[in-house]
Amino acid sequence: MCKIIAMTDSHVAKGNFLNRIDEICQSGVYGLILREKDTTDAEYEWLVRKVLPICERYDTRLILHEHVKVALRLKHPYLHVSMGTLSQMQGKERRAFWMLGASCHSREEVQKAVCFGATYVTLSPIFETACKPLADALGTKVLSDVAKNATIPVIALGGIRVNNVSQVKKSGAEGICVRGEYMTCKDVAWLTRRFTDQWREA
Repeated sequence: MCKIIAMTDSHVAKGNFLNRIDEICQSGVYGLILREKDTTDAEYEWLVRKVLPICERYDTRLILHEHVKVALRLKHPYLHVSMGTLSQMQGKERRAFWMLGASCHSREEVQKAVCFGATYVTLSPIFETACKPLADALGTKVLSDVAKNATIPVIALGGIRVNNVSQVKKSGAEGICVRGEYMTCKDVAWLTRRFTDQWREA
């Protein structure tokens, strides 16, 4: 089964943001990373309280992003952070999460994430992306090497499309993380179905 994790960005989301989150969760994704970079802790916690019931309705894992204090205060089990944040967290804080993800961009960062106690990583960008046009794509060869040697699940991120998800599976990743497509597509259910079908057929 393909672990599909959708990532939010309210700045580019089409239509009502909460309605889109509802559609994403209803489509059957594995998880949703609530990535709203320009929010204060108070604003983020308010948003979490709006989004969490939607995720719970569809048994979707809501993964908080970067706001460590909010996640700890709410005793939320799922958190995703940058490598910088992960390295600054206390061991007690890391152990508070059942699922702790880290954003990695190289083999070396994946190795460090494991040492810091991450339970999974996203590796990016695998393909060229519109949001980070100057970042060099790692490609599926690097993804394959990292996935083969990693001791925790590797989730591919960056430029993931329906027409390249089969390459991701063949590279050994355990799933995909997708932002732009889920924020802007016209038919969320179709997108999740196509990702799932392409993964299964690869």
